[in-house]
Amino acid sequence: MKNAILAAAAICMVGGSALAYTPAEQTYQEALAYAAAHPEGSYTLQADAELPFLGNAAATSVSYVKLTPFQVRSDSQVTLAGKSSEWTSCYVEQNGADLIAYYPVQSAEGQKPVWHKMSVPLPSAQPLGQTLAKQNEKHNVLSGVKSVTAVGNNTYQVVYDMSRVYKEGDEAEWKKEGLTKKEDIAAVKQFLVALRDSGDLTVTFTVDPATKRILSATAPVTPQLQAVLGSALDAAAQKAPDKKAELSLMKSYLQNSKVNLQYRWAQLPQNIELQVPQTVKKDAIADKNVH
Repeated sequence: MKNAILAAAAICMVGGSALAYTPAEQTYQEALAYAAAHPEGSYTLQADAELPFLGNAAATSVSYVKLTPFQVRSDSQVTLAGKSSEWTSCYVEQNGADLIAYYPVQSAEGQKPVWHKMSVPLPSAQPLGQTLAKQNEKHNVLSGVKSVTAVGNNTYQVVYDMSRVYKEGDEAEWKKEGLTKKEDIAAVKQFLVALRDSGDLTVTFTVDPATKRILSATAPVTPQLQAVLGSALDAAAQKAPDKKAELSLMKSYLQNSKVNLQYRWAQLPQNIELQVPQTVKKDAIADKNVH
């Protein structure tokens, strides 16, 4: 779910050129530039779904981002048939030239989750708070956009051209950015091709005119998630033929579900605790995918 959301947001970063900006396009560009330069805050992401036989469901994730030092805590909860799960948390922090994520894995029902950790290498040990904005300066945020339309009350409707998400030869650029493992490249390509073929994506943004901050966004993402998750289920079926029937049923179920995505931003709460608990660091098992 999170990867699908990130991919949908990343389509505006596809390289290319744009024509002269309209006032609505200018506002949209400034809003994304401000968000890239000031990523600190709390981000609430909620996926609301209509599921066959089960009714309404929701997956909610609240991520708290602090730049100095770079720390992230993400709290998640799932609601199904009127019942909500307990909130679970995962953490991300920078440790020199590595980004380390700590996350719980449920081993069996009724048992306490086991903490795992995964390390992802960074280009340098320079603090991320100093580099995030610079990394986004090179992107033309309008190159993957078909249209930006003002619809009143500081709200803008943006249509993204999903055909721009992937083209043959993009793998060479990924390698320059550090994506070198063949299996990772294959997974990213499969993911983006499915997203590319899902059709255009329309997102409605609300922008604070004083700060140019994007306060909220909504999008019906049913075609995009169906394409991406369906592709993931097909890949899983190839690796596990004995579960092909089960995965095929899941895919059929997915095709009859509807999903809408909502995003909200708010100031980072004062005195919020984002540090990884020492007990988590002590008990965490190193993931086999550590780089």
